[in-house]
Amino acid sequence: MRRILSAPLLVGGVLSSGFALFSDVTTGYANGFGLHQTLVLIAGLLAIGLALKGSAVVIGRFYLLCFSVAIVVVAVELLARVVFTLPKGDVQWAAGWPNSELRLISAPDRFEAMHRYNALGFRGPEISPEPVTDIRVVCLGDSFTEGIGAADDTTWPAVLNRELAPLGAEVINLGDAGAYPQRYIELFAKVGVPLQATHAIICVNPPDFDNRIDIPNDLKPADSLPDPWHEYGTGFGRWIARSFAGWSYIWARASGRKMERKGLFWRAVGDEAETLMIEDLVRRRNVSADDARATVRRKLADISPRCLQGSRVGEYNFFPIVRYVCRDQRWSFLCTVRDLGLDEDGRRQNVHDWVRWFGRQARAQGIEPIIVLFPTSGLVVDEPSGPMLDEVPVSRPSLLTDAAVSDLLRSICDEAGVTYLDCTPVLRRHVQGEPLFLRYDMHPTERAYEIVGREIAAHLQQRLTADR
Repeated sequence: MRRILSAPLLVGGVLSSGFALFSDVTTGYANGFGLHQTLVLIAGLLAIGLALKGSAVVIGRFYLLCFSVAIVVVAVELLARVVFTLPKGDVQWAAGWPNSELRLISAPDRFEAMHRYNALGFRGPEISPEPVTDIRVVCLGDSFTEGIGAADDTTWPAVLNRELAPLGAEVINLGDAGAYPQRYIELFAKVGVPLQATHAIICVNPPDFDNRIDIPNDLKPADSLPDPWHEYGTGFGRWIARSFAGWSYIWARASGRKMERKGLFWRAVGDEAETLMIEDLVRRRNVSADDARATVRRKLADISPRCLQGSRVGEYNFFPIVRYVCRDQRWSFLCTVRDLGLDEDGRRQNVHDWVRWFGRQARAQGIEPIIVLFPTSGLVVDEPSGPMLDEVPVSRPSLLTDAAVSDLLRSICDEAGVTYLDCTPVLRRHVQGEPLFLRYDMHPTERAYEIVGREIAAHLQQRLTADR
């Protein structure tokens, strides 16, 4: 009898201990051996000891205790799901962890800023679910909208908010670094619409149209805001949060969602990143691993040592390096239809479908749709830009004045009934003043954000005044 009772306990203890010891491999954790692994390991070792040394009576009582605890856990979980309205869906929608701070450093540019995220997980002040004014503007976009390279109060949405304050307008920054057009419309549907915006601005730049934009067939505007607690975590922790949604909700509410996540913004580029770049080249170009390795090392030799060193210790944005090494693109210099492959009928139609979806959904919600082109550095300044060596001549492009992408977007927006604004001309008029882009990181400076914010404000002020 004792053997029958102890067998499951022994197997469970061995599996728990193995899971704890190899959790980095089995669940994708990359943070070393933490507290949760320690607790699981202790529980597993106790189970093994009880199975080997405990009497049948003790093991039986242990099973009874586990059964009682399981009943309580299930009962509380079901009660929480009945009493509370729990959010659903798997959209990772927030830019950062709610109520957190994140320190960003671009060492080669000698830049440092603190990103502070509100309870919804976006930069800026706290947001009321219900509008507090008659004019509520939501701003969607990537790192140019979140404001990489700027303090919290100097992003272009923050500038726009100050400029429109005399009109009683409220501007909300929903920018998410690393986002792309498909995610812009997801954020619009999941967050922008429930915030009851009157105006929605999507800020784009030429690299946004590098790849095909997939518009989910079932993407419909949400009736209410999702809850950030449901979106945090990875691996096993994320599975627990989804499987025990009721308990996760109670825990998140009890802790006030005051999560802290302090550290560097950028991920380090080291040996692991080099391996990933090699694999990317093998997959994209169908070349041998040896040829890909030689290409990666040859191109890394063209990178500024300040950028490489900064990226290896997490003090520099690694993305421009990867783009140059893997895709032969100095991404801020992309500007023409030919560069982006937009001369293909299918790609042009894809961009048109995306703009048309945004315009149609916005107007159906009583929201004015606006698309703003915030150009990258190669469209504005004629100087070396990006992670390449200053001495490499190819890193210095001539100023490109081709307006093909802007003309294309303007024609598509006109056809879809979406307001379009190109900020390239106003930025070019200020190239002789303060630097508009970080030299190595290639994100805009606070001066560029100010110029763009004021340009958008002037456009909206004219429209809002005319409406009154």
